Amino acid sequence: SLESGAAKLVKLTAHNIRMVNVMTMAIACERYKLKHGKTPDPVDLVVGEFIDSIPVDPQTGEEIKPTISK
Repeated sequence: SLESGAAKLVKLTAHNIRMVNVMTMAIACERYKLKHGKTPDPVDLVVGEFIDSIPVDPQTGEEIKPTISK
């Protein structure tokens, strides 16, 4: 049906936006690491210098913050 097709499109779009946001955060963390020689800990350190704000997961509304491995 049209409604289920639209729901699938919305779900796929949200997934794609999340993937772009995850990659944006990963790239910002990598750029920080290249410039400063260490991983940003906390990851909020990338804000202002490499990105304007922490990206948000469109499905949960939560900030996308990678786990920093020590």
